[in-house]
Amino acid sequence: MIRFDVRICSYLFYVGFFALILAVASCTPPPQPIVTSSGDAGSDASSPDDADSPPPPQSDNNTDEDEPCTGLGCDQTVDEDTGGDEGSDDAGTTNGNSMDTNGGSPEDAGSGDDQDVEEATDPCDPSPCPMDATCTVVGEIAECECPPGQRLEGDHCVPDGPTSCAEVDCSGHCAQCEIINGIAQCTCPEDFEFDGQDCSLSIDPCDPNPCDTATQVCVPEAHCQPYGICMSRCDCSNCPNCEISDFTTTVQQYCGGGQSGPATMECNDPCPPGEGCLPYNEPFCWPMQGCFSM
Repeated sequence: MIRFDVRICSYLFYVGFFALILAVASCTPPPQPIVTSSGDAGSDASSPDDADSPPPPQSDNNTDEDEPCTGLGCDQTVDEDTGGDEGSDDAGTTNGNSMDTNGGSPEDAGSGDDQDVEEATDPCDPSPCPMDATCTVVGEIAECECPPGQRLEGDHCVPDGPTSCAEVDCSGHCAQCEIINGIAQCTCPEDFEFDGQDCSLSIDPCDPNPCDTATQVCVPEAHCQPYGICMSRCDCSNCPNCEISDFTTTVQQYCGGGQSGPATMECNDPCPPGEGCLPYNEPFCWPMQGCFSM
């Protein structure tokens, strides 16, 4: 029993000892930061008086409004209070600037509206003209221009001229009627041009003359084709039926025998066999055409 009591007493002793240590540790205040006159809380150099001095009083934001205030801080407070109204004005200015940034100034907005009005009032947008016509603005008015050879009739472009070859006389030399862009007009073969009645060569292939002028004639064209070839001269002026007017309905005449032949007379200067003499200003021989000699 005595040994058991000793153990219990030892156990209670140690428990009480540790409880005392813990109580003392909990009652010890934490170290306070050292504040120097220069405001450097991190400095290690401090006087004993500073360590024992109480902490400076904290400013109370909830001070009594009726309590007078002096000093620099009060001036700042007044400025802040006064600046509240100014801040309102500034806020309005800021809002205005924000409007300028996002939507532009009133003048800029007006310019944009004018531009929109101009685009909206473009008389050619949309175009009032036919699909094949061109719309141009002349004095703020839309004018429609049809393709060449056509004219505007109502809301359509129509041919500006006769539409049928029956309305056109294309009986001249080498001329023929064609309908181009809906208009009937006289046209000529290649290398020919229309002079209003006949088709003539645009370039004379016999200038300069490549032939022997004593025995040959340069033929510039025949059968509405340009040639510029040299053909033999001939003379059938003694044949009564070999005038130029006799070839209006046929291409062959027989000297003294008419169109049926055979020839009953010999030409003054006949052509080789198989060739007839064409009685132009300068008569020349041509295969299977002209005046044939006996």
